[in-house]
Amino acid sequence: MMKWLLIFSAGLVMNVIAMGEPPKTDEIEPSKSARREIEIAPIAQGHPRLLINAADVAEMQNDINNQTEPRYSAWLQLKSRADAWSTNAIAAPYTGDHPLEFYNNARMAGHYAAKMGLAYLLDGNAAYAEKAKEILLAWAQATPLPATEFSKTEYFPGSGMVAARGIVGLVYAYDYIYNYPGFTPAEKQRVERWFLAVLPVIQAGIDRWDACYKPDKKDPRGYSETNDPGYQYFHRQYYQNHLSAHIMGLLAIGYAIGDRSVAQFAVDSPENPRDFLEMFDGAIMMADDQDVCHIDPQTPPPQDGEIYDRYRHVQNKGLAYAMLTLCEMTAMADILMANGVDVYSRTGRHGETLEDPFEFYADFFRLADASIKGGFYGGETVPSELIGIFEVANKRYPGNTEIEKLLKSVDRRRIDQGGNMGTYFCYPVLTHGVEPTDGDSP
Repeated sequence: MMKWLLIFSAGLVMNVIAMGEPPKTDEIEPSKSARREIEIAPIAQGHPRLLINAADVAEMQNDINNQTEPRYSAWLQLKSRADAWSTNAIAAPYTGDHPLEFYNNARMAGHYAAKMGLAYLLDGNAAYAEKAKEILLAWAQATPLPATEFSKTEYFPGSGMVAARGIVGLVYAYDYIYNYPGFTPAEKQRVERWFLAVLPVIQAGIDRWDACYKPDKKDPRGYSETNDPGYQYFHRQYYQNHLSAHIMGLLAIGYAIGDRSVAQFAVDSPENPRDFLEMFDGAIMMADDQDVCHIDPQTPPPQDGEIYDRYRHVQNKGLAYAMLTLCEMTAMADILMANGVDVYSRTGRHGETLEDPFEFYADFFRLADASIKGGFYGGETVPSELIGIFEVANKRYPGNTEIEKLLKSVDRRRIDQGGNMGTYFCYPVLTHGVEPTDGDSP
C-alpha cells in the first residue's frame, strides 16, 4: 500500500460519455500482468530534475549565448515576459471545493510560476525566483489547503485528474527554484507538505476509475456504485486521459520531493491498476489492437500510433484528446529521461513505441487538416497550439522524417510564444528545441 493510503481517504471524477451498446456483465477490463519491468532508483540527482536537468540547462545556456535558433528567440520571449511578470501582483489562490475552479486557477498560477522559475535557472535573476516563490507559497500556505478537500458531488469522475493537471506547473516551479538561496528549508517544507496533501485526492481518482459506477440521476454525484463490471472505468474507458493525468501528477510530485515510492507507484507497480507501463501499452494503439474503446466508431479502425482517446471524435474532439494523452505520457517519459530511465526506446506489448504517435499525428499539424489518413477525425479542429510537443519528439527521435517535415514547415521561433502549458512542458521550444539532424530547419 502506498503510504498516503494508510493516512488519507478522498474522492473525485468527471462526466463520462454514456453511449454505444449497453455494458455486458461478463465484460471485464483487460487484465494487468504482474511484473516489475522498471525499478526506480533512489532519487539522488539534484534539482532541477523534472523535464530538464543540469546538463540540459547548460545546453540551453550555450545555445542562448551563441544565439542559436529557435532557442534564442524563445529565450528572448520568455525573458521579456519574466521581466513584466516579476513586478505584477499575484492572484489569490483558489481555496474552494469545486475541482474545475481549482484547475482553472492553479493552472494559470503554474503557468506563471514555472516560467519564472525557468527564467531564473537560465540567467540567475533573483527577481524571477522571488516571484515564482511568492506564487508557490501563496498556494502552499493558503487556508484551507487547495485541492485537498473537493466536493463529494461536483465533477465526480474528474477531480483526481484536475488535481494532477492543475498542480503540475507549480511542481515544475518548485523544482526550478529549489536551489535559489532565498528559498529557505522551512519554505520548501511547506510546499512539500502541500504536495503530499494532494496525493490522496489523486489516489481517490485512481480508485474511483478502477471501481464500478453507473450513471444515476438520483444520486447527487451523478453516479452510484454497482457490482456490474461493465461499468468499470466509467463504462469501459480503459486507457483514456484521466488515467494518464493521475500518474503524471504522481510522478512529478514523487520526483520533485524525492520520494522513490511515489515515483515507483506511478511508473510500475502491481498496486496501481493504471501505471505508466499499463498506459504505454494500452493508450498507444496499433492496427491490430483489440483494446479499442467500445464508444469508438472505428470508421476506420485504429492505425499504428493512434491514441486511445481518439474515441472522443464522437464529440468532435478526438485529435485534441489524443494529443492530451500523448502530451501527458511524453511529460512522464521526459521526467524519467532526466533521471536516467529511458522509455523512449521501449517497445510495448503490441509493438508500440512513443515514436509511433508522433509519426502518425505529425502530418495533421503540418497540413492543418483533420481529414487525412482515412478521415476518422474529419470535421475537427487541429490543435495547432500543441505543435511545441513535437520539439520534444524531435530531440528524442532525431532523424524521424515526419517530425522533421512538420518542424520545417513552421517558424519554430513562433510556435510556442506563450510557453503553452497544454503540452505539460514549460516552453518546449526553449527546453528541447534542437536542430533536425540534417540541419535544414528554419
